[in-house]
Amino acid sequence: MKLAKDFPILEPELGKAAARSESNVNKLCRLTGTTPAVAEGTSGVKRDSFRQLAPLPLPLRPFLLSLWAPRRPVLKKMEPCSCDTFVALPPATVNNRIIFGKNSDRPCDEVQEVVYFPAAVHDNLKEHLKCTYIEIDQVPETYAIVLSRPAWLWGAEMGANEHGVCIGNEAVWGREEVCDEEALLGMDLVRLGLERADTAEKALNVIVDLLEKYGQGGNCSEGRMVFSYHNSFLIADRNEAWVLETAGKYWAAEKVQEGVRNISNQLSITTKIDREHPDMRSYAKQKGWWDGKKEFDFAATYSYLDTAKMMISPGRYCEGYKLLNKHKDEKSAIMNLHVTAIKNMDIQMKGCSFYIYYG
Repeated sequence: MKLAKDFPILEPELGKAAARSESNVNKLCRLTGTTPAVAEGTSGVKRDSFRQLAPLPLPLRPFLLSLWAPRRPVLKKMEPCSCDTFVALPPATVNNRIIFGKNSDRPCDEVQEVVYFPAAVHDNLKEHLKCTYIEIDQVPETYAIVLSRPAWLWGAEMGANEHGVCIGNEAVWGREEVCDEEALLGMDLVRLGLERADTAEKALNVIVDLLEKYGQGGNCSEGRMVFSYHNSFLIADRNEAWVLETAGKYWAAEKVQEGVRNISNQLSITTKIDREHPDMRSYAKQKGWWDGKKEFDFAATYSYLDTAKMMISPGRYCEGYKLLNKHKDEKSAIMNLHVTAIKNMDIQMKGCSFYIYYG
């Protein structure tokens, strides 16, 4: 095995790995928030070699990946691994418009469809609503929605409703362990927020209420590979936007009333927290992530950065931030920002393993 040849000290562990099942790879991907295909694209290491890292201690993996591709360091060039979402509000836009955009990076062999569902009245509330994996309580009325979604699941990557509410989600990882048990997917929560809310803040309320009641979890990939994560959301209407970021059932939200804001695959809410789970701080203190004395920083407290993918996400987030702020004073330039970023290959993911959908 190439890894044993390069790092003889690891040969005993790698010998054991040869007899282990695919579950090792699934566990690795769950912990690092990646897949062998993504790892190959971001580090230059072939996916078969990446699988050999499965039995090794988590903190060693990004280090070994960087050594294994000495001519292509992980951090030398920012190479995206997943989605990016942005919103622009007055005074950064013309005619008091609000602009919402997202690129959705999904496996290239997965069909993503644009679908419309009309408004509906649900008289029989005893009938539960079947989401991707679980059933939940139905509500009396749902709004008309347009979704961009992977065809195999119930929820959506992004969408808008008849009241002008737009939502997009991002995969995020952190210190709180990801749940593989079937619950609501972040993509289910996108659709539920759009179906049940006529403002951005009401959509926020819908999502956090469902998150606390049913939890989030389950495989976000149709194939055999386990791909699970926490979620962040950008929610906008005609007047304002909200960033909602989660770690298990815990969450923090930031209100955005002007200018520009973007999210990528990392926690980005720091000390400006406008709403939060009532036990978020006490839980962090109990886990030893926060001492209860210094100013509470959600991203710093709940983030876990010791993975190859997490080292790349901040670069993408910063690149998106830079692009938005570069053009925010030019007003009309914001209209073409997303297309410009894509054309310049600045923040989109590229390669044969994933395909990018824009909204």
